[in-house]
Amino acid sequence: MLRNSRFDLADIETERKVIIEELNMCFDSPQGRVEMLIDEVIWPDQPLGRDIAGSKDSVATIDRPAIIEYVTGNYVPNNIVVSVAGDIRHSEVVDSVAQTLGDLPTMEPPQWLPANNSQDNVRFVTEKRKTEQAHLCLAVRGISHSHPDRFVLDLLNLILGEGMSSRLFLEIRERLGLAYDVHSHTNHFHDSGSVNIYAGVDPKRIEDAIEAILNELMKLKEMPVPEAEITKVKELGKGRLMLRMEDTRSVAGWIGGQELLLDRIRTVDEVVSILESVSSENIQQVAQDIFKKDGLCFVMVGPSRKEKGLEKLLSL
Repeated sequence: MLRNSRFDLADIETERKVIIEELNMCFDSPQGRVEMLIDEVIWPDQPLGRDIAGSKDSVATIDRPAIIEYVTGNYVPNNIVVSVAGDIRHSEVVDSVAQTLGDLPTMEPPQWLPANNSQDNVRFVTEKRKTEQAHLCLAVRGISHSHPDRFVLDLLNLILGEGMSSRLFLEIRERLGLAYDVHSHTNHFHDSGSVNIYAGVDPKRIEDAIEAILNELMKLKEMPVPEAEITKVKELGKGRLMLRMEDTRSVAGWIGGQELLLDRIRTVDEVVSILESVSSENIQQVAQDIFKKDGLCFVMVGPSRKEKGLEKLLSL
């Protein structure tokens, strides 16, 4: 597949149609559309903000020479990591890789383009649709996968909105009844990142939902997280990691991804040690660093609302 793909013209046209239908599906899904828009708002007019599937226009114009040029320029020995996990011997893998990839010509792969992380004011975008729910995404710029606070932010996110015992779930859904689906997640990239919060709410209660979400962010900035809560999320984070390492595919991804992106491989024990060392002060400091008004990005897909009124709510 890597070395001898035909890139038959008929196959390319078939796949082109499949990708366009995939894009149509995302545009038809308000939740999917929100996730596409928020990246455009966080990183406007740059590659990091563009959807990885492309646009209908870009997919329609890609031709066979462009595909071959991309493959030959990027799939080169000094840009490839082969990661194998399982009941194997290292020497066997080395010999096998040498036989199949050893004569690949070395070329200098294209350089990645640095992210533009500058932002001076709240960014606000709405896309009006006749839907039963308003789909909201509130985001702030996070940190890269190599940042020393990367795992602090991951624990903060577990506290904030990942899982049924998170603060957003308990407050927004269980106590206030504002949403059925509310959650947050982190993205870590080479020189940037984000924390994204999603909620699907009754259009009449958009303001209530925004205020409640921002209130939870303010609590993390202003009040230390109780030790019992920190202990709980540490155990959750460690447990997920341990379970992940029971799958050989995950192990291969763990070592291969780190080798490719970080040029080093952290062991599970190293990461567990880092998680154990995170304090309440560390979490509060990271919350204060990233939850800032001039770094807020907001996207909504749903029924028409007065945008100025919503924009005024976006304050930390």
